[in-house]
Amino acid sequence: MRPLLMRPAAATRILALGSAAAILASVAVAGTAGATARLARPSIAYVVNSGDGTVTPVNTVTRKAGRPIPLPESGEHDGATAIAITPNGKTAYVVNGGDEVSSVTPISTATNKPGKAIPTPDNPGFIVITPNGKTAYVLAGDLYAISTATNTVRAKIPTGGGGTGLIISQDGKTLYARSYLNTVTPVSTVTNKAGQPIAVKSPMGFALTPNGATLYVSDWDQNTVIPISTATDTSGTPIKVGQLPGNIVMTPNGKTAYVANADSQSLTPISTATNKPGRAIKVPLLFNPGTMAITPDGKTLYVVSPTGAVRPVSTATGKVGRAIRLPAGVQATQIAIAPNGKTAWTLDADTVTPISTATNKAGRPIKVGSGPIAIAFTP
Repeated sequence: MRPLLMRPAAATRILALGSAAAILASVAVAGTAGATARLARPSIAYVVNSGDGTVTPVNTVTRKAGRPIPLPESGEHDGATAIAITPNGKTAYVVNGGDEVSSVTPISTATNKPGKAIPTPDNPGFIVITPNGKTAYVLAGDLYAISTATNTVRAKIPTGGGGTGLIISQDGKTLYARSYLNTVTPVSTVTNKAGQPIAVKSPMGFALTPNGATLYVSDWDQNTVIPISTATDTSGTPIKVGQLPGNIVMTPNGKTAYVANADSQSLTPISTATNKPGRAIKVPLLFNPGTMAITPDGKTLYVVSPTGAVRPVSTATGKVGRAIRLPAGVQATQIAIAPNGKTAWTLDADTVTPISTATNKAGRPIKVGSGPIAIAFTP
């Protein structure tokens, strides 16, 4: 049985949300002797609130929430689903896929002012931005390429419809659109042309190795993960995992892919060198997109449980740590890691909560808007 699909937090630069780790940006400051020092700039978390059609900026250092940024038709739809930020951190793009509004809204991170919404048909739900920052790709019924220079749609790329996920290679040359129509479609960002769809019976989650050589796709109905060679766009031997596999996260070094098995309540580590599954790690997990995140150093995988608790998993030993105690009334629904790896951030009904990855202690919940559904960080 196919579960109800929830749109992930996006392809927040594939945190994902895909997740790809961002580097902490810095600014140069001239010293009195002419030397140049480097001062770290605080990363800002932008939280998309689907319940009231707003985006809340949160300073990850001071942990203060800024004034909510309204989206088109704010308060009249719950279609805001995803966010991505340009690599230079200057613009956040928010997907509005509701019934009344079908568009992408650019937000200046310098002023926190929304720009004119970019119309995109077919209720878009996913977004990624190329590493050079020039193009944002939005997946709806088909794929739309948006120029970040002009904030206009410059190409419509047919992908067969039924889009349920989007991922881009680290070199930015190829992206893959996942569909509930039993396919994964490669798309060249150089030509904006779609390749031949690759058949997967029930694709539910996917992850790319950092070198872009292999795409791993979970097959929900078959209890397998399919390795796909990106050089040939052909499927390899299915890898047997647990029952009803879904979300997949990749370690930053690309050596291991972890797949969440919803019915087995476990994680299966897969060696990308051999495509062999390791011993299953029993851990209570919530089966929704965005409920797993790995630190930039690859040492710890954080998993959201069905009770809304968070459990750390050591990637070195496979041992599951003690559940992280969240503040009273907080039940995590998603989790993401800040660019510097020092904090994990959980989303709740109307708050975000930082967790120290050094101590696994939760901080004070920060009030945002209603129904936070996606989060992305500036560099």
